[in-house]
Amino acid sequence: MEALNRAAIVTGAGAAADVDYTEGDFVSAYEESIGIATSAFATEGVLSQTFRLDFGEFPGTALLGLAATEQFTHGWDLARAIGHHTDLNPELAAELLTGARFAVTDAYRGPDGVALFGPATHTPAGASPADQLAAFLGRRV
Repeated sequence: MEALNRAAIVTGAGAAADVDYTEGDFVSAYEESIGIATSAFATEGVLSQTFRLDFGEFPGTALLGLAATEQFTHGWDLARAIGHHTDLNPELAAELLTGARFAVTDAYRGPDGVALFGPATHTPAGASPADQLAAFLGRRV
């Protein structure tokens, strides 16, 4: 789970352990990982620290934004996969989209499996902020 990976970076614990999520209580496992990540980012001074990732150095505030954007976008992926509406939290989606437009440059875009993000895709007129964010991050809407 990405939330645990971001928490491990913030706490200096190293990479999060690989866990098999194909069995067990998925909801509890997810809630636990979000609790761990939230606690890690709530630690005093974390947001002003600088953290090294494979693709650069980032202040804690940027790492938090990345973690939030990942969680939100994977929620969008899941909603879409199960046929649920994708108009998820419009205010948060708009805020994350603003941050993504600033942070996600062409240097981070490329083919699937090679780059962090694919090329931005087209959104239909009137697309929700969540759909716009997904398209900006390379999802087909």
